[in-house]
Amino acid sequence: KLGELGFQERSCFWFENKTAEFISEIIGGGKLAADIPMPGADDCNAVLLERAKQEHRRLVGPEGYVCPIPKGVKPRSMDSLHK
Repeated sequence: KLGELGFQERSCFWFENKTAEFISEIIGGGKLAADIPMPGADDCNAVLLERAKQEHRRLVGPEGYVCPIPKGVKPRSMDSLHK
């Protein structure tokens, strides 16, 4: 099915650890960024985290989400559940 969509399948066993090899073949001499440690890749985790925070603020507002607690309900700490 992938071939019908214009993709070329690349696969290997997990223990062969060919991810870097496959990526290198795909990008050639281009740059690579990753949100996990990967040899030869720029670390973009901080950039992605900041974008996620901005999106969250855009969706829920600057105050963040405040869970409404019904009247009469008195929340307890998680530690109190183990006593």
